[in-house]
Amino acid sequence: MAKHNLHRLLIALLHLSIFLSLNSSSSSGAIIGGVLNSPSFATSQTKSQWERANNAAYESLSRAQSINSFQTAISTHISSYTISLDFGTPPQPITFLLDLGTSQTWFPCTNDYNCSGCHLESKNPAFITTFIPTQSTSAKDLDCKNQLCQQFHEDDSDFACDNDSQVCPYQFHYVTGSTSGFFLSETLHFDEINIPNVIVGCSIESSGVSTGIGYVAFGREPTSLPSQLGVKMFSYCLVAHKFSDTPKTSPFTLVLEGVGVNNSNSDSGISYTPFVDSPARFPTFYYVTVTKITVGDVDVQVPSQYLVPGPDGNGGTVIEPGTTFTVMDAEVHQLVLTEYEKQMGQYYRRVGDLDLGNQVNFTCYNFSGQNPGNFPALSFYFEGGGKMEFPMTDNFEPYSDVVCLTLLSAKALGVQSGPSITLGNYQQQNIYMEFDLENQRLGFKEQIC
Repeated sequence: MAKHNLHRLLIALLHLSIFLSLNSSSSSGAIIGGVLNSPSFATSQTKSQWERANNAAYESLSRAQSINSFQTAISTHISSYTISLDFGTPPQPITFLLDLGTSQTWFPCTNDYNCSGCHLESKNPAFITTFIPTQSTSAKDLDCKNQLCQQFHEDDSDFACDNDSQVCPYQFHYVTGSTSGFFLSETLHFDEINIPNVIVGCSIESSGVSTGIGYVAFGREPTSLPSQLGVKMFSYCLVAHKFSDTPKTSPFTLVLEGVGVNNSNSDSGISYTPFVDSPARFPTFYYVTVTKITVGDVDVQVPSQYLVPGPDGNGGTVIEPGTTFTVMDAEVHQLVLTEYEKQMGQYYRRVGDLDLGNQVNFTCYNFSGQNPGNFPALSFYFEGGGKMEFPMTDNFEPYSDVVCLTLLSAKALGVQSGPSITLGNYQQQNIYMEFDLENQRLGFKEQIC
């Protein structure tokens, strides 16, 4: 097997190795994190907490009602995806990891930013773009007497304010580390539109958060960037990364409040499935319902309790481009794997599972001298009738004459409960994904990105 590809796969496993364990009774706000892990808040938050900030942003966005949408680029970075946004006055471009599993945006901040124990994917320090508040005339500290800060720290005695004149601090927790700093109110720039009063975290210290760069939060809670901006729809199409360190880009689109969702794609083959209300345990996730799973033409007999999300957050499927590989409940994974073995065993010899550490094994097959066209596709059928088919290139990673299945068992990652399926970015490659927040539905279609 090629050492280069093995190294890239190992990086992805480093991300998955700190995949959040969902069975902790103390992690009511815990969430499956990005390529690594999304941060979870120490306190619960209510929608009213962010209404003033949202209203201020909406007043600015109302000036842009003649503009249908804004577009930026989403870029590959080895096993993750990043987008660049401009904060501050004058604008400072900041690179973020895209994450739908968290609801608070933060960036590395000030000249004193330090990331200790971080597994940096890039040896180039320029990859970590740092925001400098002193160079922005629109940067405003959120102080402790501000109602937003007071409500945020209402139940957080371990990281609360000491006095009203202090800037509002935060600490976001990861499985293997954390990031801490203070809240800013800052201006976000899209083309010619300036959007003030966006609440963002200014991190001074991070520990064990892998890449060391920040997260742009596109989850469902009121603190997320879409909620603050009043976004009606956002969409992306992930170009295949194949663990390459050469960036590739594709469009990332936002449709804002007050301008109406662009329905120009309504007849272009997009299938829709409704979002399911997120349970209190995982309020940030985009839950959908898979009604059937097939391998090739064979239905995998998955019990309904795994496919339908329950009120406790167990079961169902969540969409998360911040996670590299698709992760399945152990029972679901075994059922899918067994069907793959039945069909592929007719043509290919299964080789010893590839173990790159962290107790995570990849199921692999040798196809030397055989026609690789006999690899069955994996398909998800969604409520509403849509079908999402994942071809060989989205399910297998090749290494010389060996291919390995890129579907992982949650049990091997220490996850005992939560969503039955987390659809990662590897399986989303070359699929247009539309998050229609106005109509609460997910749109998708196969497309070369």
